Amino acid sequence: MGYRDDLYAVTDRFFNQVVMEFGRTNAMGSERVKKFQPFQKKNYDDIIRRFEIHMKQTALMSMSDIEIPAEDEAAQKLAADFAQCKKTFLRLCEVNMQFYDLQNRKVRRQGATVKEFKEISLAVSLALNSARRDMNELENQYKEMKGVIKEE
Repeated sequence: MGYRDDLYAVTDRFFNQVVMEFGRTNAMGSERVKKFQPFQKKNYDDIIRRFEIHMKQTALMSMSDIEIPAEDEAAQKLAADFAQCKKTFLRLCEVNMQFYDLQNRKVRRQGATVKEFKEISLAVSLALNSARRDMNELENQYKEMKGVIKEE
């Protein structure tokens, strides 16, 4: 059952090292956007860099090199759920970077339009919903395999 332990390790690392840090980055960025600082220029470059780090960490994670027996459907599903979750999470990081880049353009008075804010806000919302759905699927499959929840 070593392959299952490898699958668990990748999933644990994804949630604990990447998703948790993403949450901190997102909270930090949101707080900075909301905070009123009339005499202080805001800069979101560090937030963008943090999202780039999350993307690099995620891109390095993979389950494709783990040999999963074809008869272990639960493990196959976990690997497929991880691949889908990885894809949507990378998209979420990408649109968040675009959002904070737009915030930088606004602060620097480099032409950020209301239309662009609407479009990027919609993109962030859609990406967040997709990532949340896929993370829930991955978490549920992980818990089911670990025996935390039983199938109904």
